[in-house]
Amino acid sequence: MNALFFIQILLLPLGGTLNTSPIINLPDQEAHILEDNKFHPVGEFTRVKIKRMWFSEKAYNLCFNFSRIISGHHPLIASIRLNKAASQHARYQAQKGGPCTHVNFKSRSEKFSFDAENVAVGYKTNIGALFGWISSDGHRKNMYGYDHILMGTGFYKRVEITYKRKNGKARRIEKTKTKYYTQVFK
Repeated sequence: MNALFFIQILLLPLGGTLNTSPIINLPDQEAHILEDNKFHPVGEFTRVKIKRMWFSEKAYNLCFNFSRIISGHHPLIASIRLNKAASQHARYQAQKGGPCTHVNFKSRSEKFSFDAENVAVGYKTNIGALFGWISSDGHRKNMYGYDHILMGTGFYKRVEITYKRKNGKARRIEKTKTKYYTQVFK
């Protein structure tokens, strides 16, 4: 363990993240161990971080309920149970990467007791996701067409940073951010 590791632990209560992926120098070659605990030789490697966008969820809920009110519907109540369901699914999607899916919808909807789900990926902002869902007939029907009372939201960001090792130093060569959005209704 090095001093940087202990500094990171001290910063955790302040919103810091713990980096458990040390750079290891071996006698004959250099390598990098990522979160998947696989050995990566010298060259390019990618580090992936998954972060919850908690503030974006709350801001989205306000904008979404405002859109319901101006369209003549009652606002929906944010449910802790449904927030957990949406958050778990958005995190799952961010961890696996790629396109959004409704995988295991039936089992998740039975476990958390929700009726409808909207998922999206790739929008730069939560308002972009809101307008994307409003522009889709099926998603709009989930948002405005039923007599829902409760809602849950879960937004996660996947950050992939690609590094290239040269002369013993890692330099960032690319950074991509992909945002995953899930909203469920009861």
